[in-house]
Amino acid sequence: MRYIGPFLRINSLTTENVKNQLFHFTKESLKHINLSSSCGVTTSFKDLKIQSSPNIDINIFKEISPLLCIYKKANGKVLKNKHGLYWEESSFKKDIIMEANILNTLCLLSLSNYYYSLEGKNKALYSLGTLYSHICKSQLDFYYKHLKNEDGIFIDKQNVSEGSSKNMVLEYKEGQYKASDQGFMMLASFKYSLDPNSHDSENYKNFAMDILNMFCHYRDELYDLPNEDRGKLLLSLNLFYKESKDERCKELLMDIMDYHIQCFNEENRIENFENSNELSLNFINIKLFMSLTGLELFTEEECDLSDAIKSLYDERLGVLIKKRDKKEFKITSSDILIYLTALLLCEEEEKLNNVIVDAYKRHLISSGLVGSWPDCPNLDSVERYLNFSLKAEDLLGDENFKPNSIQTPEVSSLAPIFYKTIYFNTKKATFTKIKSHFDSSENMLSFFMILYFM
Repeated sequence: MRYIGPFLRINSLTTENVKNQLFHFTKESLKHINLSSSCGVTTSFKDLKIQSSPNIDINIFKEISPLLCIYKKANGKVLKNKHGLYWEESSFKKDIIMEANILNTLCLLSLSNYYYSLEGKNKALYSLGTLYSHICKSQLDFYYKHLKNEDGIFIDKQNVSEGSSKNMVLEYKEGQYKASDQGFMMLASFKYSLDPNSHDSENYKNFAMDILNMFCHYRDELYDLPNEDRGKLLLSLNLFYKESKDERCKELLMDIMDYHIQCFNEENRIENFENSNELSLNFINIKLFMSLTGLELFTEEECDLSDAIKSLYDERLGVLIKKRDKKEFKITSSDILIYLTALLLCEEEEKLNNVIVDAYKRHLISSGLVGSWPDCPNLDSVERYLNFSLKAEDLLGDENFKPNSIQTPEVSSLAPIFYKTIYFNTKKATFTKIKSHFDSSENMLSFFMILYFM
């Protein structure tokens, strides 16, 4: 009988529980990565120059090593010292991927707004929002200074230096630049300019507008982008328009969206899709576009994509089918999070509750795709209560924060991250091998989808 309680709790999850668990995981994982992992070029609390800020408790953060940028790869293990958990430096692959980094900054900006809502309720948590704001400024300045080429385009680079960040040597990493990286940089710069604790906000706003001007000037080149890059660019334009309400952005967004969906239809990509992400991202972009502009230009495509997305999940096998003609195929963490985001945006979310919960449990909880899970907040934490009320009747259960079956980082000695890839064997109907390392691109894209859409 003692097993019945946990079983019932696991199987009575709702979509609200799923969203709450993912939010808790994301905010705590980002805190661990950005303040403790040292998986990137670091700075010091002193160099952030916020000691005099009345909105921050210096004693809480004086031992941290905030990231100015994050590296591409590390193993999933954590080590311990007197200051807490950290990652093994010898495992770092020191490529600096622009998309992963700018999405990380966007995630911190989103979390800053969350922690600002705790003003007057919890000084330590409110201080964390202020700290994130300062870290975001330092990160944006780092990208501007170190991750641009001679044409002013943001690109991927590699840290080829040893030891101290002060002697850093970055080399250009071969590969084509991505327009979507420029779009997310535009969004992050503008979003930072709106932060109540921002510094030189007008300069960051102007820089965002400079990038928008570039997009408008070179509009014709945006038609020739690869589908994936153009889809992510549309996502950045949608969110930039949401923040700025800039009419030039709206016009550009309408133009590129119309072209993108037209190409998608002409190539019959619903029937001949290469991966689930393309279908899900197009659906997300259409939903965003129509809700933000009030223009119902793609209602037929929205309906077709909604049907296609629902058909991707094989309820009998309990898996997101990517390649139906293969005996084994891989699924990345961002595949799952983008897919779950699309399902949650469907009009029939309540009817899809079982599919959402089942996909979540099988792919993220049971498969081993998650290394560890941060523990629930203490009962005396305001985060443990509905509307941060601290009232007994508003106490939120553990099912809103953590699955019972996954250990904490302190117990497992594994970082609270999404691993990169799992493989599914269609004949055995089971998940098999797993690539159990940290990949910044996979994690930051997943975190971004959670914070901005769930």
